[in-house]
Amino acid sequence: MSKSSRTRKRLKARQAKRDAATHPRTTTALDPLEPPYGYRDDAGQRVADEAEGEVIARIRELADKHLNTKEICAKLTLEETTCRGEAWDPRRVTQILRRKVTKIKGR
Repeated sequence: MSKSSRTRKRLKARQAKRDAATHPRTTTALDPLEPPYGYRDDAGQRVADEAEGEVIARIRELADKHLNTKEICAKLTLEETTCRGEAWDPRRVTQILRRKVTKIKGR
């Protein structure tokens, strides 16, 4: 392999890395200021969102059936369930599954 061929490969790899970093799918990091899925802000207080709570229960049910995060996203899409108006992302599902199940006051 010639030196110029190796250089072109390196440059191509660097460009691919730059492209991946600016690709919309990789830059849609979950907003740290947004309340976690299943909750909403109400006058500065974090309160449970019952509709999202039902979706979380469905996600956990699908995970208990040994579906992976991509399969869960596909199933939710087939059921026409969105994540706050957007398509489900496996990272969001993983984040939900990693959270502890907490009891909400009044329930």
